[in-house]
Amino acid sequence: MSNARNLSKVEVDTNGDIEVGSLGNANDASALTTGTLPVGRLPSSGVSASSLTTGTLGTARLPAGGVLQVVQALNTTDTRVTAQIDFLTASITPSSASNKILVMGNLAAVCRRAISNSEGLYWLVRNGTSLGNFDGITPWNGGATNERSAGSIHVQYLDSPSSTSSVTYILRISCSQSGVDINDEGGISSLTLMEIAG
Repeated sequence: MSNARNLSKVEVDTNGDIEVGSLGNANDASALTTGTLPVGRLPSSGVSASSLTTGTLGTARLPAGGVLQVVQALNTTDTRVTAQIDFLTASITPSSASNKILVMGNLAAVCRRAISNSEGLYWLVRNGTSLGNFDGITPWNGGATNERSAGSIHVQYLDSPSSTSSVTYILRISCSQSGVDINDEGGISSLTLMEIAG
């Protein structure tokens, strides 16, 4: 009898839905422990990101300029380059074709052997196509035999691959004469790729 009396107080609208005013306080959103809340029940202003305590925020919800992922390749091997080699390689798969890739590279402890007109060229390559050299020709002219000049070669380049497929970047070195030494005496070379939201 008690339940029958309670049901008699339930009001139904013209669509057959129970009127919100007929529900007790125990039926508000804070009492829900299971199920999925319909989008129509969310506030028109949306849900603040500060309210999220679990789950993963979709990359589409991040602002332009945000870092979506980072990939890095390292090489610590002391290497004498006397021709052309692909010294560092890293691949990244953009989540959107409108996103950009920030490429940061460093070739450590570049030591040029003392033979007149020895040259080194340092190239940034994307998917087999050169994006250009980032240090130009670095000649060594003069000096005693086996004399060396140590330093580092750097590149920073914001690329627009316009792709959602895997993109491969390479730091390519081409040298003549006696060549150059990379990572001499404990150097660390790196190639870092950062996907930036477009």
